[in-house]
Amino acid sequence: MSILYAAIYQFQSSDNPVLLGEGPKSSELSTTISKKVLPLCLFSSSSKTDDQKQAITHGPIQYSYVVSKQVIYVVAAEKGTKLRVLSDFLRVLEDKFTCINDKKQPGRVSKFILACVKQYNTDPTKMDKIAQMEEKIETVKDSMMNNIDEVLKRGERVEKLQGDTGELEDITADFKKNTRSVKRRQVGNSCQIL
Repeated sequence: MSILYAAIYQFQSSDNPVLLGEGPKSSELSTTISKKVLPLCLFSSSSKTDDQKQAITHGPIQYSYVVSKQVIYVVAAEKGTKLRVLSDFLRVLEDKFTCINDKKQPGRVSKFILACVKQYNTDPTKMDKIAQMEEKIETVKDSMMNNIDEVLKRGERVEKLQGDTGELEDITADFKKNTRSVKRRQVGNSCQIL
């Protein structure tokens, strides 16, 4: 699943969020966000209000947004992308955006957004910590299953060796019995000869 689009808006007044940057450019997604997502974002004159978070689906696209300190961070991804991944992407976007010095330059903000989207789409598993943990768990599970198989194989070999040992003990006992009887016969034959 890949991120298709991300944008950052800032509230200038109660009704009018202004686009600070977007990437990659997509008039269709931008229009959908303007009509479907931005009306859901609540303006607050206080920058200390709690963050707003929400995810919506429109057709084959899944949108998620966060409003924090009068800035709206929006991401659009293919339907089926895990919400935790989108939330993590938005958190990273917000954290990195706060470090940009000149936020009023749309070109600079758009380049920054494009870099974040490209980084995510290049290796999405780095963004999804739970997927990383699941992968590690799967690796450990496979290793443990291999170890159990090896222990079972060793157990089968030990049982076979025990069976072989039992047979060898029986053969040894028979051999001793046969050697005694052969020795007695030879002693008996040598006594008759004398």
